[in-house]
Amino acid sequence: VNDILAWTKDILLFKNASYQEIFGSIERWYGVHIKTEGTPDDKLKFNGSFQNEYLSNVLENLMIEHKMTYRIEGENVIIKFN
Repeated sequence: VNDILAWTKDILLFKNASYQEIFGSIERWYGVHIKTEGTPDDKLKFNGSFQNEYLSNVLENLMIEHKMTYRIEGENVIIKFN
């Protein structure tokens, strides 16, 4: 139940989330559009939680876990899979 209600406490929560789930949540949470370059690993999964974090901090954590880079251009986030 706590996981389901995490958003009510301003917690962005990922549990074994695919890149589609991660990026969709980030788009809604931060009001950005994510574009990808390259081919993502279909096995990409991420676990983590973020409370009141800047978008760049969330993206940096994703980059540590997976072989990706990103750049922010206004309201667009471009993620490149290496």
